[in-house]
Amino acid sequence: MIATGIPVLPELPPRLTSYMGIPLREDSTYTNAEGRDDKGIRKRGEKALESIQEILRKVLEADEAVFYCASAQKVPGVLEQLVQAMHLTASLLDLRLAVAGQ
Repeated sequence: MIATGIPVLPELPPRLTSYMGIPLREDSTYTNAEGRDDKGIRKRGEKALESIQEILRKVLEADEAVFYCASAQKVPGVLEQLVQAMHLTASLLDLRLAVAGQ
């Protein structure tokens, strides 16, 4: 864990704040690579925090804060994998028939 008082960028001081009762480092959570505040990053970050706020309240220790928010894609379920495999197989078969017909 990075200490809450250590700066991420030398020219940007650490800004510890909270969103919906969740402590976070505003200087790294809502800024772009140059350290400038970004409204799009803030909007996506707040949306992500809203969806996991209950979990964060349970797992964050008193001296911990959210440092970064990122989205991820869940692993597809069995049905989704089956449909994707059928689609891929059909596409490859169409391609194979098109190449054979030339």
